[in-house]
Amino acid sequence: MSNSHKDGVRNSVTPKTEIIPAVMASSYEDLTFKVAAMNGIAKLLQIDAMDGKFVENKSWPYIKSEDRDFIKIIKQEDGLPDWQEFDFEIDLMIRDVENEASKWIAAGASRLVIHYKSEPEEIIKRTLRDSKEKGVEVVVDFELDMEIEEIIKILHNFKKEEIEIDGVQVMGIDRIGFQGEKFDHKVLSYVKELHKEFPDLIISVDGGVKPEYAKPLADAGVHRLVVGSAIFEDDSPRDAYEHFRSVLDC
Repeated sequence: MSNSHKDGVRNSVTPKTEIIPAVMASSYEDLTFKVAAMNGIAKLLQIDAMDGKFVENKSWPYIKSEDRDFIKIIKQEDGLPDWQEFDFEIDLMIRDVENEASKWIAAGASRLVIHYKSEPEEIIKRTLRDSKEKGVEVVVDFELDMEIEEIIKILHNFKKEEIEIDGVQVMGIDRIGFQGEKFDHKVLSYVKELHKEFPDLIISVDGGVKPEYAKPLADAGVHRLVVGSAIFEDDSPRDAYEHFRSVLDC
């Protein structure tokens, strides 16, 4: 886990932009299948957690009122698929984020993505602090219907209040909670402004990312590209992942 940074933002920029496969699972079996597809080529996966309240869609484990597999994982009677091989980043597209964050930490998450608009700001701040105290990384997500000036102001306020975060995620699509949505090029200007204002800030982009957008996003200052449908809807997810890697390495 990261050490505290005096500005409240983790300074761990890697020389290459990281590709993070994003799994939107309909069941534990579906999750297991998709995780296995990345074994040996990716080190970290994002799991999209959607409860049908903050976003329209639902994903495992929120499809059922009580998912037995998830309960076993929370109780540490079992683990997330191939947990010995991967770190897991959980994208919490949910309400009741404070309570659910604790469950995912118990389930073995190494990083949480918390959507700024999912709850009132005081709950978001408390969840960020509590999650950091429990030893996980935290990333704050901002959507494109927020003005970049507002996002920058929020991040400066986090610094003033000594709320430590490990990065931000900016959505590359307007309608979140769905894979295969059209990429909004406005995100490029958001990334450039964030990188200019906070040079050490880790920036992720999630949503609509295709190979042709990878290099422009990396050049704009993105450190992590979260990719769902462009990998998992390909006939060969492994080849799709490697194609992203080759585009960025060229």
